[in-house]
Order: sequence, then structure tokens, then C-alpha cells
Amino acid sequence: MTAGERILVVQSSPAHVPGWVERCMASVRAWSGDAYERVDDSFLDLAPGWVHDACAAAASLLPVTDVARLVLLQERLRTGWSRVVWVDGDVLVFEPSLVDVCASSAEVSVCVERWVTGAPGGGLQAAPCVNNSVLSARSVDALLDATMARVRAGDVGPRSLGPDLLTPLHRTSPFGEVVGVSVASPHVVRGEPVAWSLLTSSLPWPLGALNLCWSMSADDGVVDRFVDRLLH
Repeated sequence: MTAGERILVVQSSPAHVPGWVERCMASVRAWSGDAYERVDDSFLDLAPGWVHDACAAAASLLPVTDVARLVLLQERLRTGWSRVVWVDGDVLVFEPSLVDVCASSAEVSVCVERWVTGAPGGGLQAAPCVNNSVLSARSVDALLDATMARVRAGDVGPRSLGPDLLTPLHRTSPFGEVVGVSVASPHVVRGEPVAWSLLTSSLPWPLGALNLCWSMSADDGVVDRFVDRLLH
């Protein structure tokens, strides 16, 4: 953790998680030091009722999470923290010295995603975007306004308030970037050598943490072994 700022790290803790998610959360807790808060699913109540209604109509809970995390960050910043960092529960910190949440002075810094997936004609490609699995924030007011506007417009799909909102905004008015953190697609988690090489070579800095994408995990044993490799 970078010194010189009053930084709070926040994670949500669902009621029942696989063992590898608990290991991820323990790694973030160890990296964050004393200024750490773990919230349960009740934090979703921070999203206004009309947001819940809009997302229920679309049968998607993820947009509620996207809104609630920003409201939570806003509330914590207003209590005196100079920076609040949200970290999803499926993010593993395996090389803490390489993770820098304070590299940018921007109001919001986002997670740099290089999604390793199939390429046209065969092989793999690293598709660039950004997401909100890790957010390092000094102010979220503008981003919360943009997020609420998207909900009011009826765009509440699973990715609507995450990568699909943040990536276009990042192209026109760049956010800061959380250094050392990216995303492991299933190709990477399965340990495919080409996938790992493609991910690491596509990033501007060495990796110290990865979002392991619980929502796309089909085999907890595979993810557990990947966690072992990263930690050891």
C-alpha cells in the first residue's frame, strides 16, 4: 500500500463463497493493512429503490452492485478518507509490492482489463477495456452521476454500468489506472502458456494482482490450482 494518504480498502463478502475466494479476500486483507472494511450483501441496499426496480425488470443484479459500490465509496470519502479503494472479492493479490492504487491523482482510477479470448481466424487475442472490479477513488460524484443517468435511460444489462460504461468514457476522458492489477480470463486461469504470455505482454507494468472472474468459473478446483501457482 502506498504511504502518504488516508486510504480505506473495502470489499464485499457474500454469505457463501468457494475456498479460493476466501483466499483471495485474505490476500487483499493482508495487503491493505489496518484500514480495511469488509461489508456484507446488505450494502446493496445503498442503491436507491428505483435502481433495484429497474434491474429487477431486466433480471440483472450486477447493475445494483455497480451503483451500490459507488454510493458506498461516496459515503466513506465524506467521512474523511482521502482515498477509498473498492476491491472485488475474487481479486487475488499475489505480489503486493507491484500494486499501486495511488499512481494517479485522477478522481477515479480503474482496473485495466486485457481479456484474453479467441481471435478471428484462430488463436488468442487480448481485448483491451477497463472495469470496476478495482476502483481507487478520491471522488466518485461525476461517475455516480453518469452511472445513474445510464440506469434512467434503461440500460441495465450485466455489463452496462461496468466495462460498457467505463471503457468508452476512458477513451474520451481517461480515468487513472490502478497499476499492477488486471483480469484473468478462463484461458489464463486454465494455465494456457500462450494466454499468460499474451496477458502479461499486453500490459504496461508487471502484474501483482488479478481478478479471477468468479462469475465465469466452471471448476473451483481449476481456480484453486491457479491461485496456488500465483502464490507460490
